[in-house]
Amino acid sequence: MPPPARHARERARRYGGTRRAPLRRRAPPRSEDECLAAARRGDREAQGQLFRRHARRVTRTILRVTRDESGVEDLVHEVFIRAFNSVRRFRGDARIETWLHVIAVNLARTWLDREARRRRRDAFAVTRAHEEPLSPDEHVERALHRERLHTVIATLPKIFRDAFIARAVDGLSLREASRRLGVGVSTVSFRAQRGEQLVCAALGLEWVSPRRRRAQPAT
Repeated sequence: MPPPARHARERARRYGGTRRAPLRRRAPPRSEDECLAAARRGDREAQGQLFRRHARRVTRTILRVTRDESGVEDLVHEVFIRAFNSVRRFRGDARIETWLHVIAVNLARTWLDREARRRRRDAFAVTRAHEEPLSPDEHVERALHRERLHTVIATLPKIFRDAFIARAVDGLSLREASRRLGVGVSTVSFRAQRGEQLVCAALGLEWVSPRRRRAQPAT
């Protein structure tokens, strides 16, 4: 029988000369209900299993809505972050695929709205860069108009003022404004248009309805 030291050297040579740390085995797959129950307790392994099972389907959903691959990876992770943050409120009335689908579609639509606003801002910045510089009188006139506009907005009834600011000043979509104000989309639309009508009347401007705006040819 070889001495202990020689026996240790032989084992070292046999296993590559170094001691290897034991491999950490991944937990065996669990059922959907077991994963959800564990995920509610904050079990990271269960959350990982849910992510691996559903990430591909969520990716396809987001791509169908956005038609853009540039932000899809971040959106997929955001879907699961939101899902796991609210998983305790998920009672299983619907299938988990349906629950994740709703989260994915809402996030994708919000992303589209945000990208559309960014493109409008970029286009406006490019247009402004090519405009002729304002004269001192034009600067004063614009400042006075802006001050008058702010005064008019401040006098609006609160429900119309809040909706008008959300839509016309902050540039929120109807869905985003609805979430901010805690009222339905149709209510936001009505209040914002009413606020716009009141602002136009106070400034002596003609109010043009959204339908008429859409019907007007682009210039």
